[in-house]
Amino acid sequence: MGLGTLELQKYAEEPDFAKHWVLANQKPLFSIDLTKIAGGVLEAEIVEKQIANTAEKTVRTPNQNYLLFQKLEPS
Repeated sequence: MGLGTLELQKYAEEPDFAKHWVLANQKPLFSIDLTKIAGGVLEAEIVEKQIANTAEKTVRTPNQNYLLFQKLEPS
C-alpha cells in the first residue's frame, strides 16, 4: 500500500483509558482509543481475537454485534 514504516506511539494513558497513534513515515495515520470494559458485557458477548495474525498477541473484546449495538445507543 506504500505506507512505509508503521509505528505505534503512545499518546495518553490512564488506568481506564489509553490512546495510541499509528504513524506512517512519522506522520499520524489514525488513532486507537482503548477503554476498560466495566460490567454490562456478558461473557457470551466477549471473543478472543489475534492481533496481527500472531498466536502470542491476543485481546479479549466484545463481539461485533455488541459493538454495533453500542453505537446505536444515544449518548
